[in-house]
Amino acid sequence: MKRVWKISDAAQAEFFCLHKTSVIPKPLAPSPFIISLEKPKEVRCTREVNSQTQSFKWANIVGLFTDKPSYSDFLARENLRQKVTCLRDELVRYAKDSDGFLRILKEKGVHLLQSYSNGSASVELLKQLESWPHLAVEVFNWRRKQDDSGNPMTSWEYSKGIKAAGRNKNVDLAMELFMEAANKQIKTTSTYNALLGALMINGRADKCQTLFRDLKREPKCSPNIVTYNILISVFGRLMLVDHMETTFQEINNLELSPTISTYNNLIAGYITAWMWDRMEKTFHMLKLSPLIPDINTYLLMLRGYAHSDRVKKIKELMKLIPEDEYRPWLNVLMIRVYAQEDSLEEMENSINEAFEHRTSVKTAGVMRSIIATYFRCNAVDRLADFVRRAECEGWRICRSLYHCKMVMYGSLKRLDEMENVLNEMEEYNLDRTKKTLWIMRNAYSLCGHRYKVAQVVGLMYKNGYEIPLEAFPS
Repeated sequence: MKRVWKISDAAQAEFFCLHKTSVIPKPLAPSPFIISLEKPKEVRCTREVNSQTQSFKWANIVGLFTDKPSYSDFLARENLRQKVTCLRDELVRYAKDSDGFLRILKEKGVHLLQSYSNGSASVELLKQLESWPHLAVEVFNWRRKQDDSGNPMTSWEYSKGIKAAGRNKNVDLAMELFMEAANKQIKTTSTYNALLGALMINGRADKCQTLFRDLKREPKCSPNIVTYNILISVFGRLMLVDHMETTFQEINNLELSPTISTYNNLIAGYITAWMWDRMEKTFHMLKLSPLIPDINTYLLMLRGYAHSDRVKKIKELMKLIPEDEYRPWLNVLMIRVYAQEDSLEEMENSINEAFEHRTSVKTAGVMRSIIATYFRCNAVDRLADFVRRAECEGWRICRSLYHCKMVMYGSLKRLDEMENVLNEMEEYNLDRTKKTLWIMRNAYSLCGHRYKVAQVVGLMYKNGYEIPLEAFPS
């Protein structure tokens, strides 16, 4: 289930992008589980064009009468962000000193939070501590103690606290905070979404569905597009494709506007289920919609194309990825793709990129793909150079690396270099196996070294290995 619950960057971003708006769902007619992602062309397209045109006109008209944020509002928000950033930096500095951490909160946090009675300072601080979820939980627990000092907590603070607890792998605390908000009568769609996200990233799919049903029964709040995006991701990672598609159909029935994360989560679900045609169909539907694919969309499609061995499409998508955004997993993925295609030059370019960024490959499958490419391309010297660099950079070291070198040196009758490989294996505590000795026996036999062939056969016999008749020198 580890693979099932691995969350993409796009999914995690959407799970915790909590919106204030709620949409009251309309009653649904029963719909089948297996649905088509195609939109009815004539009716749907006409309605969408009309709605887009009307929305555009109304946006222009309403914009004339709507109060836009003033420059002073912008300065106030920027001032708050800078104040919170200074406090965050000090808290991170005392991350391993609990007494110092609490002292900073007491000296500087109390005044800052009381200056913003609407909770915006607390929400901003919790947001800036997302990369340190354990610190965010500490700050939130401290904030809870300030709740009785005439500065009550808001639902958005509870949403951030629930989110932090989920990221910190503390589901019990997340549920406790949710119930605490409910008891204070500040339970909202945002707190529901925060708990749904916390349950999802911790592998509690059963509770996600139960919580969703509770939300639909709520009289004062209802599911929004973020809620449905989380459900799509939950079902996708469990490979419950029918449920995922039914959820998407419900979004359309409710006339909610899908977001880019809606499509990204659908694509991720099809990748998990290895349904390449539906993956591409969803990607095509996204490109026909008013939405624009983002970097996460392209990265997901790259994963799908890599697994389905569609190298041409991978190269097309790679042109859309900003070169300054290095992603280790993508680098390793491209190494494997080029290796499987025996594209030696491109594979080595990707390997060099990994070395430059100090990215270590720890997967045996990727290493075997690299070895096989060098072998098929008969590039033993390049393989030797790669092994030397991989050893220095802490890559996965396996016996196959050295066996491949021995086979290639032996086939070229470079026996001294083949024998030196044995010393390299000893440095990494890799014992000689029956396969090691058999490679040596074949190399010596190829070169007509009958005496050494007999020595190797003797070693095989000494170690109790089964020796075929053809192994004995004639």
